[in-house]
Amino acid sequence: MKYLTEYRLFEAVSSIRFVKKESKKGAKTETYDVVKSGEVIGQVKWSSRMRGYAFLPEKEHEDEIKDFIKGLMSKRKKEKLVKESEEKLLYVFDPKNNKIIGFNITSMDELNKLIYDENGNNLGYGWGLQLKRFDSLDDIQQWNQEKTGNRNIKETQNSKYPNLSYIASNLRKIKGLDYSIINRGSCFKFAKEISDLGYNTFTFIFSNEEQEVVHVYIKLNNNLYFDANGFHSKKEIKDEYINEEDNDMYDSDTSELNHYCALDTYSSLTTIPISNQLWKKVVSIINKSK
Repeated sequence: MKYLTEYRLFEAVSSIRFVKKESKKGAKTETYDVVKSGEVIGQVKWSSRMRGYAFLPEKEHEDEIKDFIKGLMSKRKKEKLVKESEEKLLYVFDPKNNKIIGFNITSMDELNKLIYDENGNNLGYGWGLQLKRFDSLDDIQQWNQEKTGNRNIKETQNSKYPNLSYIASNLRKIKGLDYSIINRGSCFKFAKEISDLGYNTFTFIFSNEEQEVVHVYIKLNNNLYFDANGFHSKKEIKDEYINEEDNDMYDSDTSELNHYCALDTYSSLTTIPISNQLWKKVVSIINKSK
């Protein structure tokens, strides 16, 4: 297959080549064969479970492949930024302390100067769309704090489910734990613990591309779901998993959940395991909600 010249930005210096495969109709992401000395040694493709491009290896050349994946992620992010920032204002914030770094941003060049250092390394800052132009840093900082506070309340508080509200709020207080990692490493175990509170309907997200389940929610009603990040509407789930991905969602009961909690299956699906010490704290909070 002839190598595509428009992707030479991501070519490795050595003998490794990345050959773009023909995409399925309607596909939102790209797949590449990784070729060395004429032999395919793996693939780079979008991983719903990892929330990004990943290499499915057949061994070696890990550093070069990681650099290629970073290039793809940067390209995808910049394309998304261009699409979403047309005639809109952007702001940049530090997620560690929720402080605004820059605001009233109107160009990609201006944005990139804030979120990348001079060597092209991502500084770890987040960005978002402003609803209006702000006159001062204090004004947009106050707006951002109010927005963040409202989002936290929406995600963690629901008067109809006081036990789940208690869990969602207190998971965010565990020292040394990024609560969102539970969804990437232990979502099945988490749902299993929640099932002991009497919840027995679950919504599974199935990746057609990877042919596996990549996440599970506790289904509370037809428009309300729960996981370690808190409460979610069906629209929020579709925006995250369905609309931009080749995924399906389906409902099932505890028998399906038990299958994914089996040791061998769980190990194969775990991406970021949580230490036993932190997991005991998670379970303790769930037990205290009873």
